[in-house]
Amino acid sequence: MIRKCLWDESYIYEANENDNYKLLCKDCYFNIYKELYSDKYQWHDFLKNIETIKAKHRINELEKELAFYKQKLVSLDGNSETLEVECLFCGERFQVDPKEAWKYACTDCFKKFVVPLRRLYDQRTIKTLIVAFKEAHGNDNFELEDIMKFAK
Repeated sequence: MIRKCLWDESYIYEANENDNYKLLCKDCYFNIYKELYSDKYQWHDFLKNIETIKAKHRINELEKELAFYKQKLVSLDGNSETLEVECLFCGERFQVDPKEAWKYACTDCFKKFVVPLRRLYDQRTIKTLIVAFKEAHGNDNFELEDIMKFAK
C-alpha cells in the first residue's frame, strides 16, 4: 500500500495494510518525531496535533532564518545595532548595546577605576568625580590614587 507522509505530503512511501501506525515516512519518523518531538509529545498526541506542530516547526525555522539574514545584512551594511561610546577614563571608543548607552567606561577602565570606586561612591558620583577631575587636571594619564586624592 502506498501512503503519503503526514508530515511532508510530498513524501510517498510503501507500508503494509496492517501498518496503520506508520503514518509518517521512515525519514520523518526518525528525523522529525523521534529527534525533535518524542520527548514533548506522545505518538497519539503528536498525530492528533500534527498540523499545529508543523506550523510551529515552520515558524521556528523562519525565525532562525530571519535572525541569520538580519545578521548578514548588518555585516553587509556596516550598520550595527550598537553604539560607539567614548571612555571617560582613557578616551578610547568602545561599542555598547543601545540599552547600555549609560556606560561611560571601557572594560579595562571599569575594572581599574570603577570597581574600586564603587565601594565608596555610587555610579552617578563616580561619573561626576571623573568629569571634575579631568576638568581640573586635563586629559593626561592618571591613576586611581590621583582620583582618590582629588575626591577627598
